[in-house]
Amino acid sequence: MNRRKNLPQQSVVLKGLRGREGLTQEQLAKKLDVSKSTISKMETGKKEISSEDAKKLAKALSTKPKMFEK
Repeated sequence: MNRRKNLPQQSVVLKGLRGREGLTQEQLAKKLDVSKSTISKMETGKKEISSEDAKKLAKALSTKPKMFEK
């Protein structure tokens, strides 16, 4: 079974962009001043990516906040 289909789109986008930038969850967490657990929860859909989170992620991942819209 493909678990990716059950994940929110913004979670899949986050994981893909993080991979594109060659960052670990820990490295991205440090850039955002959050815990690695927070990044993990965002990527697994356990934590919704707020508009404020989207702005920070976009800056850290060289993209636009709209990439994380639902």
